[in-house]
Amino acid sequence: MSNSSHMFRNETNLLSKSTLSFLDDTFVRVSLHIAMLSSMFFLICLMFLFPCYVYVNKINRQRDELTSLFPVTDHFYKMIKATNLLIAVVIICIIFTVISTSVVNSWLIFSILTITGLILFTLHVITQVFQILISLLAVRKFCFHFYPSHIESVLKVQKYILKFIWIFYLLKMITTKENHSVILDLITFIVLNSLLVITSLLYIPIIISSKFKNSGPTEKNKSQQYLIWQTVFILIFKLTTILMLIIIFLYDSEQAFVFHIIMVTDVMSTPLIVQISYLCNNKRNIRTLFKNFKFANFVRVVLNMEVKSTVKPEESKQDMQTTRV
Repeated sequence: MSNSSHMFRNETNLLSKSTLSFLDDTFVRVSLHIAMLSSMFFLICLMFLFPCYVYVNKINRQRDELTSLFPVTDHFYKMIKATNLLIAVVIICIIFTVISTSVVNSWLIFSILTITGLILFTLHVITQVFQILISLLAVRKFCFHFYPSHIESVLKVQKYILKFIWIFYLLKMITTKENHSVILDLITFIVLNSLLVITSLLYIPIIISSKFKNSGPTEKNKSQQYLIWQTVFILIFKLTTILMLIIIFLYDSEQAFVFHIIMVTDVMSTPLIVQISYLCNNKRNIRTLFKNFKFANFVRVVLNMEVKSTVKPEESKQDMQTTRV
């Protein structure tokens, strides 16, 4: 009787282990598919919204130059253009590699794959710097709102950060390359994304405080609308990514491939947050653009062939005080 009971327990344990193993594998496969589909979705959105983002930036440039945050927004604008260009090169390299035949020199294929890897690494570093700067912008806005006496000091810090930002990019690339490991990448990934989520929550007391200061219920505060949009997008994109990563590594710490797929998703989603937030804050320009859309005029503005447009930038007293990414 005792032997049969012991055998039954062993069979139960084996069944439980096999069931858990199956669930683990299923979860990893589902997570992988979700991450890959998310990457494709973010890529399509990024490429589709990029021309609109460039257009609205050019239309609003004169207004934006009057804001204290223009050096930061201008840096984001340049880096998003660089990001989209690098992504386009990666897509071309991947397509060429897939459609190439055995006739193509293997050395050429190796060179293309090497270039693709270097570009992906560069995009990863740009994304990390993006996250740090967006987090610092949240702290900046918080200090501006609740500690106005320190505005001058904050602006000085902002000036020095932007002045030496390229040194920071270089150091980030060197340290990431020398200390490369999946666990270290995971820790850095979670820390930076968590920092982005936590600092985005600083906007909540700002929004609440601003609502009490509004003079009337019909008054529209573009700055607060932008903060709401940005906070929502950050929480949706980043919290989902962080939770997915943590659960995957709790199940199996060796899922490096899944982790790198999620990192690619992060590369797509971070600049997308910047673009969507900026466009949502300029909805009137977008509505006017599509209402009176002229393809030739749109192309001229985007390609800098003609910077003037029938769409006028939104100007108001509050716009000059708006803090935007």
